[in-house]
Amino acid sequence: MQLRQRELDKRVLPAIAKAIPYKILFILVFGDEAQVWIEVSGTFYNTDWQPLGGFALKFEGLNLDAVYENLVRQISGGRLGTEGDIEEAVDRDKQRQKLEREIAALEKKLLREKQFNKQVVLNSELKQLKKDLEELK
Repeated sequence: MQLRQRELDKRVLPAIAKAIPYKILFILVFGDEAQVWIEVSGTFYNTDWQPLGGFALKFEGLNLDAVYENLVRQISGGRLGTEGDIEEAVDRDKQRQKLEREIAALEKKLLREKQFNKQVVLNSELKQLKKDLEELK
């Protein structure tokens, strides 16, 4: 897709993916740069903007499902790992993102809290969330 501006409305790709019942690899081009998007289990993954000349994806696999999984893992930038079922990897990534958001919110709340006893409680919750995040990785 050739873009007129660098940013794309986040509702466009899900609308296209919902309308077309096949697996789609989106390549967005703006000027001399490109970005790749792919959807798996309702979640979109994308690469950073890269020059068109240095852009490369490897299409490897014995069947189309294997090629698709390989592309998803390349585009996700290592967030989905290299082994296991792609659906489980996406679920783990969603859980990881949720934990990271909770940790960030709790850290902000901890910085704003004035009472020591509440800080202790928040800090113990924060340690537990960080431990859960490490176990997930």
